[in-house]
Amino acid sequence: MTVEYTDETDHGLFHTGSYSAALELVSAYIPDGELDLEERIEIGLSLADEQVERGHLALAMTTLTAALEDASTEAYWLAPGAVKTRVLTIRILDKMALLHFQLGQNGLAFLRARAAYDLSEDIDDPDAQAMSDRLDLIRSAAELSGREDFISEAAGLVSPAAPGQGYETVGARTPGRRRTFNAPASEEDPGGEPPFHEVPVYFATHRNRTGRSNPYDYFRGKRANLSLGRAVVTVPRDREAGDFDTASRRSWKSADKAKVITIDTLALLEGRDAFVSEIKADMASSSRKEALVFIHGYNTSFAGALMRAGQLSVDLNIDGATLLYSWPSKASFMSYVVDRNQVIDPFLEDLKDLIVDMALETGARRVHLLAHSMGAQFLLDTLAQAKLDDPRVEALDGPLADEVIFASPDVDAENFVGRVQRVSDLAGRITVYSSREDKALKASELLQGSPRAGRVPDVVSTAGVDAVDTTAAEQDLLGHSDYSKSAIDDVRALIWLPTRVSPAKRAAILRPDEGGSFWHYKGAAAQTLGLAFRSALRLARQFGVDEAFTKLEGGAGTVTPAGAGADSSEIRQQLEALRG
Repeated sequence: MTVEYTDETDHGLFHTGSYSAALELVSAYIPDGELDLEERIEIGLSLADEQVERGHLALAMTTLTAALEDASTEAYWLAPGAVKTRVLTIRILDKMALLHFQLGQNGLAFLRARAAYDLSEDIDDPDAQAMSDRLDLIRSAAELSGREDFISEAAGLVSPAAPGQGYETVGARTPGRRRTFNAPASEEDPGGEPPFHEVPVYFATHRNRTGRSNPYDYFRGKRANLSLGRAVVTVPRDREAGDFDTASRRSWKSADKAKVITIDTLALLEGRDAFVSEIKADMASSSRKEALVFIHGYNTSFAGALMRAGQLSVDLNIDGATLLYSWPSKASFMSYVVDRNQVIDPFLEDLKDLIVDMALETGARRVHLLAHSMGAQFLLDTLAQAKLDDPRVEALDGPLADEVIFASPDVDAENFVGRVQRVSDLAGRITVYSSREDKALKASELLQGSPRAGRVPDVVSTAGVDAVDTTAAEQDLLGHSDYSKSAIDDVRALIWLPTRVSPAKRAAILRPDEGGSFWHYKGAAAQTLGLAFRSALRLARQFGVDEAFTKLEGGAGTVTPAGAGADSSEIRQQLEALRG
């Protein structure tokens, strides 16, 4: 028998009870005893309001935490009609931010309010768009926290562009052609060039435009139609390969281009034909006619992805064209679930066309596809779609790309193996870089409940790929970007050498696993042999392997500083190995 709920019913649990107890209480007074997710969240919000009203702030925080955990149920977030659930989630985050602020927990207040800000950008709902109050709280909490990174981040946040506001091209001049790349980035330039490279980076993005002229805030994390363009990124010459010191939103105008990576100019290109035509012109003026397509990962801003693409273009010495595909990541570590939900069919269709155009319409001789972290899911799904329904791909006699590189792929390991096996004929070679100490992927495994491909080299190697475990490489804070830093010499070997050189030929920096199915990056253990390998790579890149022997015989001066710290006999040994 169902008891009818009346105003006289004792509901003291709403003052001091838990979230779960409140749900049980309400369920007892409704006909079927079932509450859907939105009803449960509304109850949690009401309970928290009453607890705050009665001074139970810590209890209210516990209630909101439980309601937030409930609201984050993945099945609901993936549903097409889950807008109201997201609006309610924003309300929870706003209340938590205010509570943290009242309790003097300013850092936590900033993080909660920032997460609400990120979520609200994708929702056209007045309840989600209390932007002014939220921004005030973000800035106040950041200032009171005393943390420079929070203060800097808060200063760069803006309200959505006003309706009808136009968009302008960023930069005072038309992006210029890239300067010479014959010398490695760390060598002195004898030709009187400035102390930085100017690197054209083509970009395609499904991010929204903000209407601001600051190139670091020109695109944000809300979904939009595809924008195409061309930027110039400056990268210091006097730096070690892998160094990624960058200018920020606040310092971009005064940044020293000789010391940090910057975005110099950014210009939009109207239409796919104009975009392909520009790339084709750059490709025609290059010697090697190489194409690099880079897809970034989770928690990445457009500016950060653009500067990373510029860094890779320099450190990998790409002679042709570099293309960044930037999907609408929220660029916040609090927005993992939101970022995960951006892998949608319309984006994949556009990305497929971009990759196929790059490979077949630009005059590229060699094409390299590099996806990092969550970007690996985009690339895997795009390749599957290309094989399924693109007649240009079906008509190919050979692979679509020479090298396909998955760096720290944040993809379910079993799904990765199945997908890679189905698209393996689209790649000349597939390489996976993984690390068992990848903290970002460890966190992903907790959220997703399954091993990630970027942490299990023994599993992904069964798909017929070259799996390289970079755990022994010099780790950054998260151990999530080895491919672009400490292990970049191995990536160079994939891209720089005209013939496929197996991992066994890269023995100076790689060793086989005891089980024999994958490879370990030696890291610091390589020492002098690693230096000799780098020197041999540079010589092979500049002159070709055969002519490099002649240059080496000409004396140490011929290879300095590329060969600094390495014996010429060791360099010769590595050149022999790189013959393939």
